[in-house]
Amino acid sequence: MGDHSGHSVKHVDTELMFWRASGGDNRVQIDFTNGNPEEGLKAMRAHDQMHRVRVHDIRGQESNFTLDKNGFVYVSHDMPGDATDEEQVKDTLVPKTEELVRQITGATRTVTFAHRVRCLATDASLHANNRAPAHSVHSDFTAEGALHHLESVIPDEQERTRLLAGRVLIINVWRPLKTIQRDPLAVCDWNSVNPRDNIPTRLILARGWNELSRYAFSADQRWYYLGRQQPHEPLIFTQFDSDKGVSVPHSAFVDPEFQDGAARESIEIKMMGRHNRRRTRPRSRNRSITFQPETPASIQTPQNIFCEPVSIDNSPCTSCGSPAVPPAPIWHFGYTAWQTRERPTGLESGHDEQYRLFGGEPGDDMSLCDRMLEYFGGLDYIDSTSGHALGD
Repeated sequence: MGDHSGHSVKHVDTELMFWRASGGDNRVQIDFTNGNPEEGLKAMRAHDQMHRVRVHDIRGQESNFTLDKNGFVYVSHDMPGDATDEEQVKDTLVPKTEELVRQITGATRTVTFAHRVRCLATDASLHANNRAPAHSVHSDFTAEGALHHLESVIPDEQERTRLLAGRVLIINVWRPLKTIQRDPLAVCDWNSVNPRDNIPTRLILARGWNELSRYAFSADQRWYYLGRQQPHEPLIFTQFDSDKGVSVPHSAFVDPEFQDGAARESIEIKMMGRHNRRRTRPRSRNRSITFQPETPASIQTPQNIFCEPVSIDNSPCTSCGSPAVPPAPIWHFGYTAWQTRERPTGLESGHDEQYRLFGGEPGDDMSLCDRMLEYFGGLDYIDSTSGHALGD
């Protein structure tokens, strides 16, 4: 993928943050509607456990890894448009990226439901943290969480039934905006992940729930990245596959050589895709991992936690040096009527939508919610505007 004759392959020994498994049933429920927020955050962090891993550089061996075999693939695809210009993201980058995903996966329909620009390393501001890399091993959905999210995207039950008659995918496309040095993204070959490593983590919110996966460490896990990844080398990886029922764990990691370097600049685009064909292969054993109503591990946080949205004042991202990166990174509700790419009328503002999700009124103290969401990798898919037309 381009001329990298001057680049030597560089495997990195580093530490990744995993979830400390307690043995037995590791399913976790975190209730953001009751309890004490600070105690809840402490309880969550008590499960963090750092482990030393080797992240293998696959530079020169990219063709050995495929989306179907490993759950991820690096491709050569020129950067379309300017990711710092929201209109170009909407009108050029997202459609071209959807086209790329359809070519690679064979999906007949795709719809983007979230995207985010990350251009800060760390920042004391709760708003800014949402543009920093996520240093925890996670995947965006469990199988049950993905199907639940589909109900938000496509509320019509008949439409969902027709959709699920075929193969449904949730795909992330992660692309650098400049050559990556600091905080690269590592992905785990899903063949090396034991279902027992998966910690389904359900977040109970005032207006519903979402479920993602954290992971326990295993020496069998195989971690990879692409050294000095460039903007024309997007990483495409699976976060849900209704045929396989598995998801790719991923995390930013620290390369000691560049830990004090300039902040990473990247954009990630999340989309659903569907195939017309009916399912022919048996589902993975991972599909048996479901969430029961009675959850043994429960972490509670207080009533009336209200979540303040990412800044929507179009302030520039000073680390990128780019003018006015708009609020799309966190609460982006996709593009209804995907064929015409028109935004839905009457779409709630970022503030209104988050009050709807978490409760509360303008002016309420919402100081902890961004930290909670950032802790879990930035859940920019928490809710979505209805009306997407993924079906025939």
